[in-house]
Amino acid sequence: MAFNRRLSFIAEWYQEEAAIIRTFTICFFPTGNAIEVYDQQHKRTFLRRTKMPELSERDFFIGSKINIFGRQFDIVDYADDITKNTLDKYRKKTFLLLKNICIQQLGPLLCALIDSNFSINRALMVQFTPEQVKQFLSNKRNVEASSMLMNQLIGGPSMGFEVIADNAVQKMKLCKEQSKECSNDNTVAALVTLFEREETRIGIYCPQDEEEAEQDLNFFFNPKNGLQATLRLKNSTLGIIKPHCIKDG
Repeated sequence: MAFNRRLSFIAEWYQEEAAIIRTFTICFFPTGNAIEVYDQQHKRTFLRRTKMPELSERDFFIGSKINIFGRQFDIVDYADDITKNTLDKYRKKTFLLLKNICIQQLGPLLCALIDSNFSINRALMVQFTPEQVKQFLSNKRNVEASSMLMNQLIGGPSMGFEVIADNAVQKMKLCKEQSKECSNDNTVAALVTLFEREETRIGIYCPQDEEEAEQDLNFFFNPKNGLQATLRLKNSTLGIIKPHCIKDG
């Protein structure tokens, strides 16, 4: 029955008082937006089925962080084959790189991603060195495009994103290419509008297929590659936007 449909995930919670990581099974019931949490270590229910209207199916994917009554749970794996087969087939990651020449489009890009049901999982602003650009471009098949990208990336700070959505790689690629397939899809209307401007299409890089997306993500977010964070501020303060505020717009 649709009412009993559930998605199950393995999640970890760091218990600060004991300095240990505890493992749980989180079940999400899309009908009614309810969750249930089971403590694997003590083999008992940690939280009975409870409605949480602030959560939705798109919040649950490997790598996401779920806040449940003040506790942050990290989703690390699927808990059963049904969930894996349901989500893994469609829920995909892709990489976006906002180049320095288009950095002023950061706000519109974030809004377009959220409005188009893309989840932003990771983001990092960096300054590439020429050697790092060569490493990043080493697996690119389009030599001419790679040469242009080289010049753009060493010209100033760039910002990379790991985003997740249904068929994310293909959907982003088609939106950027202004494909008719995406033009008729209201769910990505915000991205289609964003990419109508030629300077935006030039200023945002996205991979061509899932293999390239995986390579880009592994390179960009791997600390061993030594990408230098560019944020250096003086006489400033910090404002933190909490997740529930982002969801509320």
